[in-house]
Amino acid sequence: MRTIAAATGALAALTLGAAAPGATAAVQGQPDVPGASAQSVHVKGFPWDKKGRDKVPKCARHGSFNSDGYTDHLKLKNKCDHAVTYHIILKRGDDRWHKVRAHKSWRTTWKWPTSLQKVGT
Repeated sequence: MRTIAAATGALAALTLGAAAPGATAAVQGQPDVPGASAQSVHVKGFPWDKKGRDKVPKCARHGSFNSDGYTDHLKLKNKCDHAVTYHIILKRGDDRWHKVRAHKSWRTTWKWPTSLQKVGT
């Protein structure tokens, strides 16, 4: 078990360009945290489509996104008085469409290497 942890630390150090396995890289806007890896960077907010034909209404721009670990979790909340069909655009994966009724929420997940590109309607 210790060998795996040491190998993982060495791989993280090489990935981040650090000199030693215990060293960390500074991420802009994130505090220096010992043991942090490239996968622990948080995404601030959603990449909402705010203009054009696929614009998401303001009342439908609510939810949470967690990209820590191997599986990404997305929860969308529709606070509008009408149903909204969300278009989840993914990098390296099939897009997803889902209609959320008024004042309801919807959850979805996907595995790495797929990642969130944009949320539209």
